[in-house]
Amino acid sequence: MRPLIIATLWSIVTFVTRPLWGQDVEQVAADLRSKLQEPFTYNGSFGFSLQQYSTSLDVQRAAPFSGTAHANLNLGILGVQTPLSFIYASGGTAFNIRLPSFGFAGMSPRYRDYTLHLGDRSLSL
Repeated sequence: MRPLIIATLWSIVTFVTRPLWGQDVEQVAADLRSKLQEPFTYNGSFGFSLQQYSTSLDVQRAAPFSGTAHANLNLGILGVQTPLSFIYASGGTAFNIRLPSFGFAGMSPRYRDYTLHLGDRSLSL
């Protein structure tokens, strides 16, 4: 009988004195209302750069003219943030070798602490 009383007291002390956490339903409702008032958000940027290179040497070490275009668009849909990015660079000739043009495109949708990286991405570690 005595071990039963000790086990009961131990159970009460262990489980009843633990703090309990609940969900604040009013805060969840307020967050949902604010997201529904403005369900879509967007912003972004666009840039373009030109470079010129000249030399008096016999061999061109870089392309005489080159350009780069980049665009970023940040979309927010009901709290899910989705940044989209695009980069394009023109090719040229350097050291008598034809350089290809290249482009990168990618997106990284994010919701709370979770991020999914799609396409060509550059991550900072």
